[in-house]
Amino acid sequence: MSKKKKIDTKHYFHAICHLNVVPVWYAPSEDSGMISQMLFGETCTIIQKKNKHWFKVNTTTCNIIGWIHSIQLYLTDEALFEKLYLNPALSLEICHSVFNDDNTKSIVLGSSPPI
Repeated sequence: MSKKKKIDTKHYFHAICHLNVVPVWYAPSEDSGMISQMLFGETCTIIQKKNKHWFKVNTTTCNIIGWIHSIQLYLTDEALFEKLYLNPALSLEICHSVFNDDNTKSIVLGSSPPI
């Protein structure tokens, strides 16, 4: 059985929300209270890491600082982050389908589908 590929988080400082809706927490605990949410396609800057499970982020859409569970973000390099941040697209439908070669995802109003 092959080992799971390890992601080098030391050199990635940006991330994209790859799930429909992700909670942003006040502290690195699900008991701390949710202060905001990130929608599919939104970007953020990672400003701190707490163990391998939590990232403290600054969301680029609403400028909210909070904590997100690390498995709920897709780490990205500077080039892709800038492309998505500088050229945002928004879903204007209550529920919008996004198609890929392998799967289909339904995203909610305000999400940023990749173009």
